[in-house]
Formats: sequence, C-alpha cells, structure tokens
Amino acid sequence: MRPEALPFRPTFPSAPPRTRGPDVAYSSLCLFRRLAAVLPPAARFQSACRSEERKSAYLFPEWGVPPLFFFHRPHQTEWETVRTRPVQADAQLISRIAAHFPDEAAAWAVLPDLLDDAMALLCGSALIRHAARAIPGFLDKVNGFADDLPKCRELADVLAIPDDEMIRVYYPERGLEARVLVQGVATVSQFHVLLADALNGTYLPGRRPSLDVVEASRFGVPCGAEPPVARAVFQLMRPAALRDDGTLPASFAASDHWHWGREPLTALTRVDGERTVLLAPPAYPAEWEVTSRFPAVRPDLKVVEVKQAVAPLASAA
Repeated sequence: MRPEALPFRPTFPSAPPRTRGPDVAYSSLCLFRRLAAVLPPAARFQSACRSEERKSAYLFPEWGVPPLFFFHRPHQTEWETVRTRPVQADAQLISRIAAHFPDEAAAWAVLPDLLDDAMALLCGSALIRHAARAIPGFLDKVNGFADDLPKCRELADVLAIPDDEMIRVYYPERGLEARVLVQGVATVSQFHVLLADALNGTYLPGRRPSLDVVEASRFGVPCGAEPPVARAVFQLMRPAALRDDGTLPASFAASDHWHWGREPLTALTRVDGERTVLLAPPAYPAEWEVTSRFPAVRPDLKVVEVKQAVAPLASAA
C-alpha cells in the first residue's frame, strides 16, 4: 500500500540539524601567512627610516635624543615601542622614504593591525597556537624581528608557551613523582601556584594556595585591583641539583639551581626529552604579587600520573 493511501501519513524522525561553527584554527592560517609575508618588507621600511633619522641626527646633532633607560620594565617597554615607530621622523622624510619603498611602506602600514589580530587569536586558543607553530618558517620570522619590534617579542613569547606538554615533577624528600599536563602556563611562578593547588591536600600534605591567588594566576588581576600575594609552597630546582644519593642540598646550598618565578616555563630542563623539575621545601618564606604574563591566555594544569616511594631520579648530565 502506498503511503498516500494510509489513513495517516507516517512521519520519520529527522536527525537534528548539525550545528558546527567555523574552524577558527584553520581560518587563522591566512592571517599568519600574511603576517609572515609582511614582516620582512615592514622591517626593511623601519630600517630605512632609522637610517635616515641617524643621518639627520648626524647633520643636526642638537636634534638628537639621547637613549633613555627605565628601571621600571613596563615604562621601558613603552619607550622601546615608541622609539621603534618611524613616525618620529619628519613627515616629509617618511613620505620620501615611502616613495622609494612603496611596498615596504604598505607593509609597515598594515603591520600593527596584523600583529594585534594575531596576538588576540593566539591568546584565545591553544589550537590556534598549535596551528601557527605548524606554518613553515613562521616562528623563525617572528623570532627574527623580536628584538626590533616589541609586539613581535610578545608574539614570540606567546608562541613559546608550552601547550599540551607533559612535565615530570619529582619531590625526593616525599618520595613522590608525578607527571602533569600543562597548557597555556607561561611562567614558573604561574606553574608554582597551579602545581601547589593540584598536589597539596591530595597527594602532598599542606594547604593549597588561597582561592584569590589561584584565580589571579588563571585569569589575571582586574585593572585597578590589588594583586594578591602568593607564598612559596615549594623550592623549584633544576635536575642538576640532584646529588648521587638521590637527595637535594638543603637551604641555600642549591641556590645556583633554583628556578625563579619570572622565568618562562620553557626554562625547565629536559631530561630524556621531558621537561623535569625538582621540588624541595622552601628555602625561605618567599612571597610575590601574583600577576599573569598573558591574562588572555587561560592556563591549565592536570595531574596525569602520580607515583609514591619511587626510585631515585638519575642525575642530569
């Protein structure tokens, strides 16, 4: 019997419409490729402007501006950013250089927006950071201009953040070995807080860092707010500090092997291809104001494996 002859028309459940958003990581590749193509001509334009500025300062030394240095790092970064802008030169001079180098001038004109867009995308997604690292030659070009362009320095630092990387943690005094998976963790101090939050109270005795300290490490500090103060839970050391008997020097004896909070997480030494860090009780009651190197990057740390009473770790070469 045909369906139209039935007293009712049968209905068959249809599959719900597939809601699939755009592949942002794939879409971002065009931006990164364009940025890689723009960087060399933009740097040539900057070099040409600086060369003309130096000639003007040589001809008219009274116009020269002495180099400045600030002990306050944000002020120094701001000055370096301003100093590298070719708009310091006379407008006529820039126009003359642009007439000789039109392609380079056009590249310089679009470079700030490209760098801002790239930074926003890279901070927002680990997948996008992976995609950018996979573009042949992109990392080399960004690192090549990091010393001349402060925004390139920031971009290079974001791309250097370990993503989806396993880190081996060894605490000889407690006989504990763990492996933690990190993503978006930029500095040693950030790693310190998140590691203490993951291990203490579950795998190790001791209190976890306070909630405001953990939140500030993950999300940064709101503008105008006072940063919370973190207290050292561990002394983080390089594998070379481990002695032949499997113990670590006490107090300040191993200070040459300490990791400092301002260091990038990539400073952790690799042992057999795996980043490794040693833990010991704090040598002194260290404290620091908690800030996030890149507040838009959301860090994550997960404990993947924990062993108790493990064999001593082999000394690093």
